[in-house]
Amino acid sequence: GAHTQGQYDDNTLENATSPVETYYANPTWSTLLLRSLLLNNGFKNEFIQRFATHMNTTFYPERVLNIIDSLKTEIEDEMPRHIEKWPQSTSFNGGWQYHLDKMNEFATKRGENVFDHIVRKFSLSGQSRLTVNAENGKVFVQGIELSSAGFTGIFLNDVPLQVKAIPAYGYKFIEWRGASISTDDSTSFVLTGDSNIEAVFEIDDSREFAGLRINEILAVNNNTNTDEFGEADDWIELYNDSPNAIDIGGMYLTDDFAVPNMWQIPTTAPDSTTIAPGGFILLWTDGDSTQGVLHTNFKLSGNGETVGISREVNGELVWIDTLSFGAQSEDVSFGRIPDGSDTLRFLTAPTPGFANYYDNITGVENIIPTRHRLYQNYPNPFNPSTTIQYNIPVDALSPAGRDKLREGQHVKLIVYNILGQLVATLVDKPLKAGMYNVMFDATHLPSGVYYYRLTNGKYSETRKMILVK
Repeated sequence: GAHTQGQYDDNTLENATSPVETYYANPTWSTLLLRSLLLNNGFKNEFIQRFATHMNTTFYPERVLNIIDSLKTEIEDEMPRHIEKWPQSTSFNGGWQYHLDKMNEFATKRGENVFDHIVRKFSLSGQSRLTVNAENGKVFVQGIELSSAGFTGIFLNDVPLQVKAIPAYGYKFIEWRGASISTDDSTSFVLTGDSNIEAVFEIDDSREFAGLRINEILAVNNNTNTDEFGEADDWIELYNDSPNAIDIGGMYLTDDFAVPNMWQIPTTAPDSTTIAPGGFILLWTDGDSTQGVLHTNFKLSGNGETVGISREVNGELVWIDTLSFGAQSEDVSFGRIPDGSDTLRFLTAPTPGFANYYDNITGVENIIPTRHRLYQNYPNPFNPSTTIQYNIPVDALSPAGRDKLREGQHVKLIVYNILGQLVATLVDKPLKAGMYNVMFDATHLPSGVYYYRLTNGKYSETRKMILVK
């Protein structure tokens, strides 16, 4: 709005590829690299359709307008003070509101002009509307993830368009239907008119329980914890590292691989045998299965062994996970750090039913936090997901502190928008002292500024993050 160049109908593509200087900002040397690259047919095709994909996603008018509006909301209360202190900063061309209107106009009208510039520059026959459908998975066009299952956008004719299908957890890709008929998850096709394409997925039985891990074992339990009968039995902890609940009823657990079906977990109590996403369950290895559905018919050996969990598929047992351990010490567990990973450590403070944390039994630095901390999310800005890290401390590593660790402390981590409306609850449960990470998926939310707040007892801390789609 403050310059003759950079208007919504300005042909910046022509300026960036001109072999002669058309104005002061594009001397011939500055356009040489792009002009040379566009002589390569592969680069040219990628440039054209990736440009179009970004116009349909990154620079889609509704998205850009949302970003402008969210940033306006963030700073507009400060503008009167800013203008009073620096009046010249917004004095040209009608001031603050004028420039907001100009940005909104640019966001709304730029797309149609850019597509026209590309068609004319590369002598294409025109543009077409493509609808992309995908349930139970994602579709990437030119390496860019589409934001919704029922996506419709404008792409260029006469140039190959590349698409890739990524199945959701627990599903597998089957085929493409429509503009391309292929069983390869990556394919390409050329548009000559309006069209549609669908990525077809189906349930993948082989990955249904891929997130189930044997997460921690305690083979010599003297004083760590007790079962519902007050007995200090040994135990195996299972962890669900998947986004879906898993019912372990009907699976088999063993500590002797010559007898893989040693103990079948009962199917009669799904409320007791179902593990929530990110949740844990304890199986008491006390050799007395009459005590309940979570009590096995075998005991763990403190001298070391291998335990495994499996399920039956087409009449055969298929291993889901195994864990091997050596000789164990009294009230010292052995588990995965972090939960569900392949890194195994001894834990001097066992964590049955809670997230594992490092200890110093083998010289590993003790990183149990001594104070609360809520870290800035990463990445930020983000699209569509980001990771939030936070610390839950223990007052002191004393017997009293250890008791508090074992009992757990209620922790809540929520996300809300600039209107103060709750949009997500990421954590709402007891946690032991430790360092935690949680992923926030904002696929279903519009671009804008969001806040996340961590509370634990009297402690509360809030940080800001920006979603840019």
